[in-house]
Amino acid sequence: MHTSSLCADGDFEFSIYRGRMAKSGVNEPGQSNFAVTDFRAFWPDYSRAERVGIVAPSTNVCVLYAGSALLALAHAFYSDIRSERGPVRGIDRPSAALNGYGFLDWPPHIVLLTDATGSDNLRDLDVFPTETKVIQCQPAAIMKAIVEHQINRLLFHRSDTLPSQDGPYAYYQVFRTRFRTVYEFGDALRNIAADHGTMQVKLRPGSQSEAIRSGVLSSLKETSPPLDIYRVIQTDEFLAQQNIGPSEMRGYRQPSWGR
Repeated sequence: MHTSSLCADGDFEFSIYRGRMAKSGVNEPGQSNFAVTDFRAFWPDYSRAERVGIVAPSTNVCVLYAGSALLALAHAFYSDIRSERGPVRGIDRPSAALNGYGFLDWPPHIVLLTDATGSDNLRDLDVFPTETKVIQCQPAAIMKAIVEHQINRLLFHRSDTLPSQDGPYAYYQVFRTRFRTVYEFGDALRNIAADHGTMQVKLRPGSQSEAIRSGVLSSLKETSPPLDIYRVIQTDEFLAQQNIGPSEMRGYRQPSWGR
């Protein structure tokens, strides 16, 4: 069955950091430091027309460290369609009423891989067609790809640092104007103290969504535990971290459409 028919609201547990870390100095946040919230707090003003970009070195990294967010976003996309079209007759778990065959659409999400490793491993998450939505991209061309694919929210692998970017200064201007939020993810967040931009998106044990991700990780023979922590940062903070800005773009001539 397709992800649109398997995932449910109760599959996901959203929480947000609410206070100081324990005096023990342990950086990895524990559940006691988080308050239960909902998808709308994790992803404010969600619209299924949003173009979400995921930047990571490999799809293994996407599944391991961003799998819970990808499934939650896919479920939000299908739920939005379902709320407009209603249930399909004769199906216990409703999907969209589209000629009785469920959904014939996918979330407009784009995965930009900076490494060719494991390029087919997102296929089994079944959240979008990997043939068209997973793109190999040189690290120096990430900003260009983000702008040209009209991405307006970003899930970015924390350990990656982008090199100087190819493209006109207009790309930087468009990025700052268009972008709403950047979410960091990855194993590096285990060693960073939680702050008020830190959130968790856990898959409830025994749920269909948890079974989907566990099945993919099992097929990958992945022994590392998944990390369901995300850190929300502002666009300017992200650009500063990546050393992306006017000083790096000075040598480029703006195209006519960017003036």
